[in-house]
Amino acid sequence: GLMDRGVIAPTSVGSMENKAISVPSPVATTNTQVAWVDEGDVVKTDGKYIYTLRNSSQTVEVVDVNSLKNIYTISIAKNSNISEMYLSSGKLIILGSKYSYNNFYGMMRWYNPDNKTIVFIYDVSHPEKSVLERSVEIDGSYKDSRLVGDTLYFLSQSDLRIAPYYTNIYTKSMSMSTESLWIFDKNFSLNNIVPQIRESVQNPRNTQKYLTSVRSGVSRCQDLSFILPDDKILKNIKMNPVLTTNASLKISSPNIKLQTSLVLGDVSQIHMSEKNLYLVSDIYR
Repeated sequence: GLMDRGVIAPTSVGSMENKAISVPSPVATTNTQVAWVDEGDVVKTDGKYIYTLRNSSQTVEVVDVNSLKNIYTISIAKNSNISEMYLSSGKLIILGSKYSYNNFYGMMRWYNPDNKTIVFIYDVSHPEKSVLERSVEIDGSYKDSRLVGDTLYFLSQSDLRIAPYYTNIYTKSMSMSTESLWIFDKNFSLNNIVPQIRESVQNPRNTQKYLTSVRSGVSRCQDLSFILPDDKILKNIKMNPVLTTNASLKISSPNIKLQTSLVLGDVSQIHMSEKNLYLVSDIYR
């Protein structure tokens, strides 16, 4: 059918107001759509080392450019699918999704809790001794990302699965149907609707251990934004609204908290300029 495509939600990027953005010259960036806005790839190099993502073995191989020898292998979490990575200022950023399943936990959440967006930031200033410096896990599937200067912007999406239209494997049996609806009704709250965010950073007192914090995507209903067509269009189209977590973090400052906002809408792709992130919906008629 006829498709209307348009930018429907420009999001201001306050931290990008400094116009002079420094990009280290030795780093080979991916061919990008917008100057100063880097995009992820499966191969990155800083001129001395080549970093290659191998999803088949769930690893990133670090190869010396001169000797072509593998000097280090970064192992990625099991049950994960890594989409892309960035290399900037001695940091390797790895992004993708991880699948996990918990029967009872799935009953308690009114969106898709089975998939997690994962971000790993490694200090590769000494590639042969690469160290995991920080990790982030957000409920939902990884959507897309951009890197501008020192700030990584990425999106995670969770499908809405509100009862009784959705029940998981555990609750599909006839004997559990009544109980599952009772559990959904009893536990319907903002905390059980929005995705949860888990951050882990190195413990400054013991770099072999990590400090972990868990929080909800938003704490108040008024903090949830909406991206929807007007009433006239909405009556004549089919939409699959999802919860989209927009996140940003400073890659060189592990102690600065991840910044997030949450949007309900059908976000299909993103575009980014130096100062704004645009969320785009495709509407089919």
